[in-house]
Amino acid sequence: MSNSLEMMFSVINRLVRLKLNRELQNIGLSENNFMILLTVCKHQGISQKDLNNSIFRSHSIVNKRPSKLSDLGYLTI
Repeated sequence: MSNSLEMMFSVINRLVRLKLNRELQNIGLSENNFMILLTVCKHQGISQKDLNNSIFRSHSIVNKRPSKLSDLGYLTI
């Protein structure tokens, strides 16, 4: 039973991420970038460690994306 529930959550997560990527494509963002922006706006001055713990993404994403978002003009570092 729990395997089917995990599978259902996994499918829903994937569908939401795909939809979000399509919607954000017009403004040059991905869902990873969007999640980082939301979290940083909500918790200004958040550390990379806390950011990683908040959005449940790999360390490499959390390390690289803020500078990319800065280059795009979405964040000031």
